[in-house]
Amino acid sequence: MVNSPERFEYNERNFGKPLKDADEIIKLWKRGKLDNKLVLAYSEPWGDKKIFGITLYKGEDDLRDLDLALISNAKKEIDIITPNLSYLPLLVELAKALRRGVKVRLLLPKDFNEEINLLLDKENVGDNTRALIILSSLAGKYKSNLEVRWYSNDGKKPEKGNLVRTSHAKYLSVDGEVAGFGSFNQDITSFEICRETNVFTFGEEVKGINEKVFKPVWERGVPVNLEDLPSLPDYYLRSIFKTIRALLKRLKVSK
Repeated sequence: MVNSPERFEYNERNFGKPLKDADEIIKLWKRGKLDNKLVLAYSEPWGDKKIFGITLYKGEDDLRDLDLALISNAKKEIDIITPNLSYLPLLVELAKALRRGVKVRLLLPKDFNEEINLLLDKENVGDNTRALIILSSLAGKYKSNLEVRWYSNDGKKPEKGNLVRTSHAKYLSVDGEVAGFGSFNQDITSFEICRETNVFTFGEEVKGINEKVFKPVWERGVPVNLEDLPSLPDYYLRSIFKTIRALLKRLKVSK
């Protein structure tokens, strides 16, 4: 993950031994050595400075590695809130977790950035609906371990699109032992392009955090029946027509 990082240690008196990279964080977490510790994960693919805990060093893709590694090490449950779910390697790791018997709960806004995410490349899988179609397919019979809800303000209908009342929160919790907050979306932009920062906390406090942060929005979310998702050909057809209508509407307004 990180080769020969240049390190600048600070605040060591308060935090103890610096954390060097995502691998070390995962090892400490699995050994139960990160109780009551905060880790600041800093990702800037186009820059040259990264921060983990109290270590400043040069490297690349470390927040991405930490996010995927936490999911790949999950044993019981994964809870995620994100505006976009559009990164193929992430879906692969989530599918592997489902196949291991891990319970995965996803809270997503419906049709968020649908027009933008129609422009696909090899790792951008599209909008949240298409991501769910792909994830369900990868999980196979183990998709019974997957539960999805659309974000809702009133508990009756989902908020659609990238509008004022939708959710733009980013949250990841694994096994009730680690939770992360910040600017990091579960999408190709955050994983591959933009500068993002997340703070992760480890230990007993995570259960209380999940109760306060995840539970309220999850309980008012609108359940998604995975069996009702369209096929990929139907998805493409609907998305193309929606995008054309939206473009024509914009052209009309601009005139």
